[in-house]
Amino acid sequence: YQVVNESEPTIQEFSSWMSEISEGLGNTKLVVVFDNMDRLPAEKVKKLWSAIHSIFSTDNYKNIWCIIPFDFDHLSCAFGSDKDERETLTKYFIEKSFPVVYRVPEPIVIDYKKIFNLFFEQAFGKDSQDSEIINRCYRIKNTKPNIRSIITFINRMVTITKTTEAKLSPISIAVYLLK
Repeated sequence: YQVVNESEPTIQEFSSWMSEISEGLGNTKLVVVFDNMDRLPAEKVKKLWSAIHSIFSTDNYKNIWCIIPFDFDHLSCAFGSDKDERETLTKYFIEKSFPVVYRVPEPIVIDYKKIFNLFFEQAFGKDSQDSEIINRCYRIKNTKPNIRSIITFINRMVTITKTTEAKLSPISIAVYLLK
């Protein structure tokens, strides 16, 4: 079943709804995932965090588990203005809110050169002779790239290539984007 509610319920309404669901589950378990908190503005993060903490801080939902993936750095932007204050407050809220925290390390990608070339080839074809130079320039400018940033960079190159009437070389476009 899927239920979609566009309005924002009060904490009491949501808590009551969750209690009804938990009781109705019987011996079945439900896992609720609150994802994409890192895409919310700081004020929304505070409101959502407060609501989640208020709702799930009790043991009223014996059949419901809550998982909240979060990015510590983004989450800390919602708490305080000073870096040390933000980190302290964020650690406090995390420890107070979650009985268990699993830390997932960033994936280790060994061959960014190969990944870059693969995406570049998909965008510009195998015959592009500029890929090696562009790849090196990109990795010099971005010493710790990630796959998302590589895709964004190549997509921006494709957009400029497709939208410019003048024929610009891929190297010129890459240098423009990197600078």
